[in-house]
Amino acid sequence: MRVIAWSVAALAVLGAGPVFGEAASAKRLVDRWSGIVFFCSPDFKQGWTIDACNAITPAVVRQAEAAGIKVAVLEMTSEPQWMAKSAEAGFDGGNAISMVFQFEGSDKPDGFTALDLVMQVPVDPKPGVEPSGFLTFLNQTTTIDPGKHEDVSVEAAATVFSGVLEFLVKPAPQ
Repeated sequence: MRVIAWSVAALAVLGAGPVFGEAASAKRLVDRWSGIVFFCSPDFKQGWTIDACNAITPAVVRQAEAAGIKVAVLEMTSEPQWMAKSAEAGFDGGNAISMVFQFEGSDKPDGFTALDLVMQVPVDPKPGVEPSGFLTFLNQTTTIDPGKHEDVSVEAAATVFSGVLEFLVKPAPQ
């Protein structure tokens, strides 16, 4: 993989207690939340990132579902969709993890491209109510060599998300 650098900043809010969902009955860390609401945001200045998002999205869904986690995929639209897409995916969006993979190119021609993963949880989850505030618990950046690297990006996203899943499916502290 031609990934230049990885940096991870994570806060230990996952063990913070019942304010973040059904902590008392959670068997795994991820079970504190009802599912994941996912979006992949391309950098429209780099057309290849659109294709990369189109490959990353179903891969994320497959990985999450294999781990027993429900996923709602948001579309690029200005219409509200958080709660509707969550309901379609079979979970309550009021207590869901927000997960975004976002591409961002360099301002310089032939510069590096960043693939950021940001995961957030609702600050004050309420059943049936779209969250209005979030707390970031993971922010990870993968730096990709200059040029068109769709395959590398898809592989990097899968590797990063698989590490996140490994952590999220660990037993919840009791």
